[in-house]
Amino acid sequence: MKIRIILLFYFCYLINCQLSIIGPNELSSLYGNRPIDIIFRTMSDASNFYVHGEVIFENVTKNNDACEPLNILPSNANQNQFSENFKILLAYAGSCPVVQKARNAQSAGASMLILINYNDEAINKIILEDDGSGSDIKIPVGLISKANGRIMQNYILNNPKSRVMIEINFQEKIQKKKVELKLFFSSSELRAYELISNISSYIDKFNDQVEFIPIYVTHQYPFYDPATAERKLNCFTKGKYCYFPKETTITQDGQRILLESLRQKCMYFKSIESKKIKYYYDYLNYFHKNCLLVPTPRFNDKCSKQNLDIMGFGIDYLDECISESFGVKTLLSPSYIDNENTIFKNDYNEILRYKLTSFPAVVVDDKPIEGIIKEYKIAIALCSAVEIKPDFCTYLAGTMIQVSSRRSWTFFFIIVLIVVNIILFVVFRKYIIKQIGEKINFNIEIDGRVNNILTNFFQFRRKDEDYQSFGKDGMSNTNSNKISTQIEGTVNTV
Repeated sequence: MKIRIILLFYFCYLINCQLSIIGPNELSSLYGNRPIDIIFRTMSDASNFYVHGEVIFENVTKNNDACEPLNILPSNANQNQFSENFKILLAYAGSCPVVQKARNAQSAGASMLILINYNDEAINKIILEDDGSGSDIKIPVGLISKANGRIMQNYILNNPKSRVMIEINFQEKIQKKKVELKLFFSSSELRAYELISNISSYIDKFNDQVEFIPIYVTHQYPFYDPATAERKLNCFTKGKYCYFPKETTITQDGQRILLESLRQKCMYFKSIESKKIKYYYDYLNYFHKNCLLVPTPRFNDKCSKQNLDIMGFGIDYLDECISESFGVKTLLSPSYIDNENTIFKNDYNEILRYKLTSFPAVVVDDKPIEGIIKEYKIAIALCSAVEIKPDFCTYLAGTMIQVSSRRSWTFFFIIVLIVVNIILFVVFRKYIIKQIGEKINFNIEIDGRVNNILTNFFQFRRKDEDYQSFGKDGMSNTNSNKISTQIEGTVNTV
């Protein structure tokens, strides 16, 4: 028999469904101290509500499905929705329409009806139909599995003096924006492994709002032409996808680097399929620790296989993925390296899309992070992009504000010092110019007076000579000496 209500229930993948046992602890332990899966629907338009009350099971053999009128529950007409005296009726599904059950429960004063599925079918697979007569039903109706319902029913029947208290919180799930964190790097770059190890530790804090996507870097052979391309050293696909080792690169074999990049990308795909991204992080951690940081680095297939063995995977786990990326069934023939590779093709297009030229590089929410890549820059970018921000984003924002504030104050003091120096320079410059000007004016004045006195002296000297000459002719020498002495005294005084 089908439960004839459509649109009566919301499934748990559309909402947050939590039925928690508040007490007694003995019953909660029977459920492993975990919430019980439930699907529900309110007959009204309400899609968010809270119920906290006592579960009542109708211990009447012919009416444990609530198909007949119920008279055993007290009225809840004057109680608010947070009252612990709420009565939640537990009954079996089947035998009659759900609307009829809900109407009987509501009439008896129940605040909610919880139905026990009548068979072992998963509750999220039940097809629900509506008979169109439930417009007068105001209480919510829930459905739990047969196994969970039997546990609760038996406990109530076997412990009549115990009050089974439950809490139900129905809230619509917030549709979170998925933010993509793309890291562009090569399997030979040590810095990339450190970045992934650090950022993976806090990506989980964003509660599935962040999707990490590794993009493996390749380069085209110079002057690559698909029409005339030939097999090249350090390249796959006849020079279309290459990696040219640097002096600091652990291995100088570009193809070995490319093959490890493919292996890591395939591990990423396998991790996504199994919904355990931890597999990818673990593999990179093992490869970094066991193959690259050892006294004698081993960048080879053997070390990769050993890491897979540690994780409990065989090499075939990844070889199949690599083969498919080249369009072949196995990697036994070396000719596969000339084929197009779908993984590198997609990753190379991503590099072109963002016009990246230096690596490792990070793109968050389609926005490349500029400058040197630091973990705190990635964290800030993620905190800015997600809609629901973890607590550490607030701390991080406060820290950056403090840093910014310190920088602002430092910049302010530098500006003040520059201004003060400019003012002092101008003041001292004017002072020095003034002092020099006064000195020059004083010297000019003295020189002028001296020149005047000397001029007068020589004039008087000539006159003295005239007087002396005149004295010989009729003037006494005594007067002449007095005049000369007076002039010299004047000069000496000056």
